[in-house]
Amino acid sequence: MSNTTTEKPVFNPSTGNGKRGIDVLRDPSINKSTGFTEAERQALGLVGLVPEVTESIETQLSRVLQQLKHKATDLDRFIYLMNLLDTNETLFYHTLMSDPARFLEIVYDPTIGEACLKFDHIFRRPHGMYLSITRKGHVREVLRNWPVKDVRFICVTNAGRILGPGGQRHGHSDREAATLHCGGRGAAGGVVADVPGRGHQ
Repeated sequence: MSNTTTEKPVFNPSTGNGKRGIDVLRDPSINKSTGFTEAERQALGLVGLVPEVTESIETQLSRVLQQLKHKATDLDRFIYLMNLLDTNETLFYHTLMSDPARFLEIVYDPTIGEACLKFDHIFRRPHGMYLSITRKGHVREVLRNWPVKDVRFICVTNAGRILGPGGQRHGHSDREAATLHCGGRGAAGGVVADVPGRGHQ
């Protein structure tokens, strides 16, 4: 009888809603990049899709910190961290909590102010949903496109304040727009709706 023990996966495939392979790596809420164990790679069809090494989150964090050192400005670091959030949420939050005093100044005040003003220049990918005034009468249909059904909270703002919730995620604009932030289990985002002339809702 063999004494070899089989590695037990610590990743529950059900948390990925049945996702496998590249779809797992494209979902920032479940992607662990080089952190997947051999058993997890086998179970989720990731063999060959990530480097042939299993790294601890601390090793991943060390690489993030090293890359951040080479960024010239805090805005560059902000862009890098937002990209990390878009690809690996666990590593993003682990990075922030490794030194909150340092990183909050990058992902929030004062750097977020410059990021809002330059939103149209640094935009990488959308966060949340956008409702134009041209969609009047079709809000329900548009909201059905939001992928998370278990929505726990919403927050509406016209994005008029540079450090408001809308400004952080959707940029500051002279044209007023309402932002509806929706949060659900394992995901958060927002909806931006054009509401000319309205204040915060």
